[in-house]
Amino acid sequence: MPESMKNISETIIFPPNSKERILPTYRPAGKPLKERDIGMAAIGEFTKPYEIIRTSPLWHVAIMTLGGKGKVALPHGTGSLSANTIWVAPVGFAQHYWAVRQWKVLWFHILNTPRWDFLREYHGTVRTLPGGGARIHDAMEAFLVESMNNQPDSVRLAESYAEIIGIYLERILSRKDTLKRMHLRHQLDLLWQRVSVDLRYQWTVGELSKAMHLSHAHFHRLVLELGGISPMQCVTRLRMEKARSMLLNTDCPLYQIAERIGYKSQFSFSRTFSRYVGMSPSDFRLKMRPV
Repeated sequence: MPESMKNISETIIFPPNSKERILPTYRPAGKPLKERDIGMAAIGEFTKPYEIIRTSPLWHVAIMTLGGKGKVALPHGTGSLSANTIWVAPVGFAQHYWAVRQWKVLWFHILNTPRWDFLREYHGTVRTLPGGGARIHDAMEAFLVESMNNQPDSVRLAESYAEIIGIYLERILSRKDTLKRMHLRHQLDLLWQRVSVDLRYQWTVGELSKAMHLSHAHFHRLVLELGGISPMQCVTRLRMEKARSMLLNTDCPLYQIAERIGYKSQFSFSRTFSRYVGMSPSDFRLKMRPV
């Protein structure tokens, strides 16, 4: 049976065949990590039904996936945590992630200090891990070995590896990359606002990517990383939100709603709405509209 621990703000499900090796940062050799306000770090290998839920965490978390697959809850769906990706959730951002299959990760709990305030701009995004995680993983493995070693120079060597870990982590979470992504996120928000006011228009990925001055592939990857869904799924979500609002707050017939949000036929709109919401537009209006 998997071990399960729950309290008001945290749920941890840790199956017997999962394991994690926590770096002893409290030892003298861990000084370079403590100086960088890295509270905890570990190498983990997890299997289903491993799951973590934290509603109001007091620290930043960074999870680098080396292999296998995990999932993470995002504001508009779920994100995939596969090899060579990193997920960063700032303090206060609800954390909910789980193993899909054998999942090998490096995780870091980073203290809520001014040094790391820029992590608040990540908004729980999943992105590509620059250069992969092999080098920082090797440094963590070496730190673990030397921390348990009794050779005369082990403490000095372990401290050197701790310094390397800290440098790699700072490089991966660099402010320069964050500021660039902040700008892209802002531009993307403006684009979705533009789409929202003209849902009747037949938007395509080509036109959306052109508005962002990005290639199709780069734009698709960016939207997926920041929002967890594809560009056209974002457009559909905006259309469905508008449709729900119109169904609840107006007496517009279905064909008119379909036309206003960009569908060429009532049938096409109804089919998409049913798939998205789980019931037909007529049933939704009947059951959800206030009396």
